[in-house]
Amino acid sequence: MTDPMGHDIHSALAAAVLVGALRGARRVGAGLAEQAHRADRAPVDHGRGHATGQLLCVNLHTGRAQFVNAGHSWPLRMRRGAAEAITTRGRRR
Repeated sequence: MTDPMGHDIHSALAAAVLVGALRGARRVGAGLAEQAHRADRAPVDHGRGHATGQLLCVNLHTGRAQFVNAGHSWPLRMRRGAAEAITTRGRRR
């Protein structure tokens, strides 16, 4: 999930550049951290502003997930009609 800043053609172009960077990174097999790095650099390298976002990779066999929060509000999980903050184990930067 990404959210480029603004509501004009420049933010739409930033969104396109950002999605392109994420797709390109995923297609070459980049890990989640590298995908986040490429997504961070793409709008800057193309002069297209700033964006926040979150990346999530879920292992469908184990149910475990990797998560990168890049300046966006912390996510909530809905279960049985109730929202709860997602807690993490591991690194925070």
